[in-house]
Amino acid sequence: MGKRLILSSIALLAGLSLARAQYLEFQKYAWEIFDTSNSEIPHNHVSELLVDRGNSIWVSTAGSHAFQVIEGGRWEHVPTNFWMNRSWLNSWEEINRGRFWVAGEFGYILNYTVAYQKWDTTNIPGKQTRIVRGNDLGGVLVGCNGPNNSPNLYQLINNKPVPMGDRFEEVLSIFIESDGNALVAFKKGLYRYKMRSDGTYKDDPKKLSDFAFYEVAVDGNGKLWATCLTDGFLHSYEKGEWHIYKNGPRELYIDYNGKETYVSYNLMVLPDNRIIISTQFKPGIAVFDGEVWREYMPPLKNTRDVIKRLALGPDGSIWCGTSENGLAVFRPSYLIKPRPKRIRHRDTLTRTRDSLPPMVYEMPSEGSTIPYIPDPHRRVKTNQYIDIAEDSVVIRIWDSQVVDDDTISLYLNGEVIHEYKRLSARQDTFVISLAEGENEILLFAHNLGSIPPNTVTMLVVYGKKHIRLNLYADMMTSERIIIRHKKKPER
Repeated sequence: MGKRLILSSIALLAGLSLARAQYLEFQKYAWEIFDTSNSEIPHNHVSELLVDRGNSIWVSTAGSHAFQVIEGGRWEHVPTNFWMNRSWLNSWEEINRGRFWVAGEFGYILNYTVAYQKWDTTNIPGKQTRIVRGNDLGGVLVGCNGPNNSPNLYQLINNKPVPMGDRFEEVLSIFIESDGNALVAFKKGLYRYKMRSDGTYKDDPKKLSDFAFYEVAVDGNGKLWATCLTDGFLHSYEKGEWHIYKNGPRELYIDYNGKETYVSYNLMVLPDNRIIISTQFKPGIAVFDGEVWREYMPPLKNTRDVIKRLALGPDGSIWCGTSENGLAVFRPSYLIKPRPKRIRHRDTLTRTRDSLPPMVYEMPSEGSTIPYIPDPHRRVKTNQYIDIAEDSVVIRIWDSQVVDDDTISLYLNGEVIHEYKRLSARQDTFVISLAEGENEILLFAHNLGSIPPNTVTMLVVYGKKHIRLNLYADMMTSERIIIRHKKKPER
């Protein structure tokens, strides 16, 4: 009996130690709030968050435009340039790198390409487009809120909406599984749609539940998780059986229909398979490891708010879009530092002549961050040193490999000289004046094209000589050349 008690005590202490270790992990986190009073977010009602393949965070707000937030403190406005500016952008999905599908209101699906900064529209008459999701083969599903006697799920084939044969009322969420199959949560049940080999979907779904689920996701072990509108609880599905978790996060409890309980809302799976949910009617997040709940409450100005969107940032931060308080970001406390001075991006560049005057500035050291580029967290790598006696050089750049929509900017000694240029097989030529000593020409990648990384062929022409180089850049590193200019001694 004594031995059994000792073993039970050890098991209990081990469980408590594990739970405390997980708790302490998030104890090292702290909250940051971004709203219209301290940042450039255009509205405090966040309607969508997306972390793209380049680890930039896209934010859409109520009745306003798309906004891109790049880690490092830079906010970049991405206008839609037509009447949709006044509408909501409900759901973003990056189908290919730099190409997005967006579910707007009033029956429109938007297609945005970063390299061209161009918007195209696809209309679904009589519907309110709510959510758009795509698979790795380019198949795209669109969920709508419309009349219950007509389909509310569509797939895009040749950029045209084709209705699926559902009659399950409005679509609440769509989740694309690792094999490409789609979990579609309707108001009248959860269904799985099989993906064909060409990326399109079969129209004979398998029913998984009669419940209405607000959001669904699958963890790394293949277990399905869902937040339920029908009863308010977190559910899981594994091996054909559903489980309901009624003992939820206590700090997020409310009086709901005469009962003290939580009402689950958003859902996100962490890389270690823990589950994060937000709840309706109370602003906070809850982390669940299958046994223990932990709650974390942001310091919001309006405590009667609710978290509407969740996204996992590239640094492990948890981005929470609220309905009245802007963005509440829960991130490792060692990452929270005074915001760097914002470097504004200019859409166009005007120069009165091709050559630029010499500049004096402090060149970043090898491997350090680059303070003057739009994303100051990228690090510099030197491709080559060139010794030149001439006062100026001719620079020619082009994409000599596969033309894949690489978009770049070039900097000379910290000043942009070629901005937001989409590379082609045609050479772009310009002349630069050299300062005495070392001159830095740096490549900044705005995207990775369809074939990463971003590649530029550069020809440096001086006197009767020329040097051909291949420069590379991605979302973490920018390559440069350093031209050491030393005048020839006078005779």
